[in-house]
Amino acid sequence: MEVVPRAFSHRLTSHNRQALFTALLSLAGAVTTWSLLYFFARGLSLFLLTSIHGEAATEPPHLFYYFSGAMGLLLTLAAMERAYHPFPTATDRPILGWHLIKDLAFLPPRLTFAIYDNLNAYQYLNREIVADAWDLFQKVEARGKLSYREVNQLDQTGPKTRGLLVLLQFAGLLDLHRGEEDWFYLIPSSQREFCEQIKKTT
Repeated sequence: MEVVPRAFSHRLTSHNRQALFTALLSLAGAVTTWSLLYFFARGLSLFLLTSIHGEAATEPPHLFYYFSGAMGLLLTLAAMERAYHPFPTATDRPILGWHLIKDLAFLPPRLTFAIYDNLNAYQYLNREIVADAWDLFQKVEARGKLSYREVNQLDQTGPKTRGLLVLLQFAGLLDLHRGEEDWFYLIPSSQREFCEQIKKTT
């Protein structure tokens, strides 16, 4: 089996560490924002009830269930937005505006979904997978680019190759572009220096 450069292996494992760390940050952010929303709803309800009933006002007994329903509604709306706009694009709009209401309202659901997204980005690695990924990376570099049609012409065909392509994309070593006739994979220009460094170590 060909020796895999240490820098290449480190890039793959570094991605996994970053995915786990970002998932933990997303978890902390989701817990914090949902908690702040709950305490805000609790404080607001007590303020309104106190203004009506005076000092005898108490916290609504079913506040937690009302909040859970609102939480489920926000998650549902955010999930629908993800389904209809899976690849959001940047829009030219002012920093301050009505869109901030939507962004703030969807912040807790987006942080919640980010936990899954980052855990989903985590890729199982072992020596064989890293070696196969290195072999595939070398083939893409030698060809210049790799189209969808060429994937099935490689020695490693089928879902395994596609899984390796996803792994290399997550690690930032490959980009997917749309050509005139077909989609193709390409080593981004930002990684050319990294490729040259790898060659010096092999």
